[in-house]
Amino acid sequence: MKAIQLLFFMAILSCNSQEDLSVTLLAEGSHGGFNDAQTLVIKDKKGLQKIYNKINMTRRPGLPIPEIDFEKEMVIALFMGEKNSGGYSTKVESVKEKGKEFEVVIKETVPEGVATTVICQPFYFCKVKRSYGQVVFKKTE
Repeated sequence: MKAIQLLFFMAILSCNSQEDLSVTLLAEGSHGGFNDAQTLVIKDKKGLQKIYNKINMTRRPGLPIPEIDFEKEMVIALFMGEKNSGGYSTKVESVKEKGKEFEVVIKETVPEGVATTVICQPFYFCKVKRSYGQVVFKKTE
């Protein structure tokens, strides 16, 4: 009887299994050029070119566009929107694959204490394994 219960328990765990995926940082900074907060999933070279053109508008030289194998990988782009001081940042803390769903956990940092007085638009780009399912974003506190 205990063997059957153990097999049943293992079967339930395997149905809810999650796989932590590796996250590779591509670029981050304080001046991304996006005034509104947004999260993007980029799955083709044209979309990546468009985003890099936008953040490179005020850079000379611009950030190099990374080589991505879009058959196996995708890019997650985070933009915090316009902030009125320094000290803000955003990043992907983890990515978990839950069946066909990808859960992207985002951590945002806000300034504590004195911060520079400058308009900024924090951004973060990373590459992860390509998902053909739904990508769900969640913020940590």
